[in-house]
Amino acid sequence: MAEIVLLANFMVSSFIAFIMFKAGRMAMSDPVFWYSVFHFFVFVFRPCFVVLYEYDFVYSYIGYYPDFYDHMFTIFVALVGYLSFCFGAGAASAGLKSVRSLSRGQVCDDVLNEKIVYYTMLLLMPMALFSVYKTIQGASFDGSSSVVMERVKGMAINVNGNGYINEFRNVLPTIILMFYVATKRSLAAVFLLVGFLLYRMYVGHGRFNIVMLFFGLFLIEYYVFGKRLINVRYVAVGIGVALIFSVLGENRELIKSIFVDVEIVSHPVIEKRFLEGMDFANFEYLTYILGVVPDLSGTYHYGVQYLQLFTEPVPRVLWSEKPVGPPIEFYNLMDFGNWLGLTQSTIGDAWQNGGVFGVVATMFLWGGILTHVFQKTISGSDYAKLIWIVIVPYFLQMFRDGGVVTIFKFMLFSTLPFVVYYLLKYFLMRGGYEAR
Repeated sequence: MAEIVLLANFMVSSFIAFIMFKAGRMAMSDPVFWYSVFHFFVFVFRPCFVVLYEYDFVYSYIGYYPDFYDHMFTIFVALVGYLSFCFGAGAASAGLKSVRSLSRGQVCDDVLNEKIVYYTMLLLMPMALFSVYKTIQGASFDGSSSVVMERVKGMAINVNGNGYINEFRNVLPTIILMFYVATKRSLAAVFLLVGFLLYRMYVGHGRFNIVMLFFGLFLIEYYVFGKRLINVRYVAVGIGVALIFSVLGENRELIKSIFVDVEIVSHPVIEKRFLEGMDFANFEYLTYILGVVPDLSGTYHYGVQYLQLFTEPVPRVLWSEKPVGPPIEFYNLMDFGNWLGLTQSTIGDAWQNGGVFGVVATMFLWGGILTHVFQKTISGSDYAKLIWIVIVPYFLQMFRDGGVVTIFKFMLFSTLPFVVYYLLKYFLMRGGYEAR
């Protein structure tokens, strides 16, 4: 029975992907492509191991133990979400004569003015490097570091500083990629890339910054510099990134322990099988959400969690009583299990808007909105196309983490260097400076 369900899941998902491919929606610049990658890896490939080999590492962590029928329902909901996302994407492009996409080497390689990129770096790098310094110092819950955190509702919040300053380092991937394009793949740009990689490896946390930088670099090589998709160098780098991601996932302090004394906390050794860890365990996370909402919670969120968009931008230093999470909350996933450090995914967030109806409506809107922005962006200037190329891989993390607040934070930092560059270019051109 399990094999039949998993095979059916693969066949239906493949059929949906094939339809989108025939509709011209599987280019790497298209959000449908990135959601398809996420769906197949998390909700098609991983369930084969979870169901057939009875993976329970994540469920033991949460304290929730589903049966086969719970897994069947999770697969069904994930399929509904994938179909709804694709329907939304199709509806958003239905009025167009043809679906626009980017082709290899379509973005001009002199899209950025090198001097203005230097000015942009001059403005943003001091704060970014200060944020890096704070990150290297580390954070603690006991006051032993300069950044003091507190655990509330299963979330870590900053209690003695400004979170925006601490997170400002997230502008670095965009700055590095802009410098890489402006200097046309110079040796200095390669050194910056390697330096950022070593920094993230030393810190250990925030591994997705490494992954997103790699994807952004890959897309730039293809769409800006016209390089081939299949390249031994890219494959080697990709394997290296995957290994770094995996190794740091097992021990975040591994690289740091080489340079400084790190206190080792003894934990019971748990043997994990292939793909049994917490990375990309959104299938298990979604199974938990479907099991407790609304059966144990008694209700859904009905979209009120998005009110956090209005409270999140206010620094806690200015509003000491700022709510942790949404200002209105009907329940917390920590109430029913150990949800500490876990992510709900876009579908998990959508389910909490009203069950299957919430999944259909929310995923349809996500597909439509992202497609609309995609089509508008790539029909614009080369500068607009470059912005899209850099930010589109971040949707992978949005799909994994779930919620509009997540995408707001990512877009705030990843697009800030582009905003500063644009403003500098505008004012310099008004002053008679010749810039592209």
